[in-house]
Order: sequence, then C-alpha cells, then structure tokens
Amino acid sequence: MTDPENAAATDGVEVSDEEQQDANYRKWGKWGKKWEANYRTGLPLKVSILKLALVSLDDNQRKDVELTGNIDRLKGARIAVKEGIRYKIEFEFKVENDIVCGLKYQHVVRRKGLKVDKETHMLGSYGPNTTEKPVHKFTTPDNEMPSGMLARGHYSVSSKFVD
Repeated sequence: MTDPENAAATDGVEVSDEEQQDANYRKWGKWGKKWEANYRTGLPLKVSILKLALVSLDDNQRKDVELTGNIDRLKGARIAVKEGIRYKIEFEFKVENDIVCGLKYQHVVRRKGLKVDKETHMLGSYGPNTTEKPVHKFTTPDNEMPSGMLARGHYSVSSKFVD
C-alpha cells in the first residue's frame, strides 16, 4: 500500500515500495507509469538502431555506418583503422511504442576464427522517442585498438543489442 504523499505525487498511479527505492524509477518511472496508464499503444516494442560510428580520439576521424535499410549489405563491409588508436563507439537509435529496460550492446571480435575480445556495454533504459527528442544517443567509454606486429590483420566483429 502506498502512502498518500506518494499517491498524490504520481496522480493516482500506485507505486510499490521497491519502485520508491529504485533510483531509475525516481528518475523517470513516475512519468513512465503515467505514460503507460494514458498513452500505451498496445503495439510491440521496437528498437531501431539507426547509426553506429567509430570515433578516433587521437586524430578526430569518424567512420559512420548507417544501419537503416537492408542490413545484408553490411556483411563483408570493411572499416580500416590505425593500430593503437584510442576510440569510442557512438550509437543512434529510436525506441517506439513502449519503454525499453536494460538495453545492452554486445560485440565479439574474432581473428582467424578465434575469439580475441568480447565486450558488453549497458546502454540503460529509454522511453519512446518524441518529436522533441527524435533519437537517443549513447557513447561507449574509451577503448584502445590492438597494436604491434602480431595484432595487425583482419578482424571480424559480430554485434547485437539485447533487451
């Protein structure tokens, strides 16, 4: 049972004790409860990844990959990068019809069929896009490309987004 102060703060939407103690709920959950009660479309959740960019922090170069349209054209696509550079990965994506909770980005890097690196980045929880905010953006922490004679060569990266 909620106390009258919290019930008034959420305009009649009931809030559980766990939700009151959750920092993410305090940040956007009350809005989400109101949105769900008044604006839920009933359509399935859809997260569309629009763009991925590899941004070099050393020489300020940017390699953009558009992810709209036919994804099959990206299989076998190559991006050349210098060894040893520091970089970040930036994403632009759109959320439709519902709130996405716990969105993660995972990628596995392989060289000659062997897994050499695996990373998981927690993107967070996002509400549906609006006309004021047509896309969500996320940037990964700094990372460094491998360097040295043994690190040179071709790598393949398999990426996925998980809800």
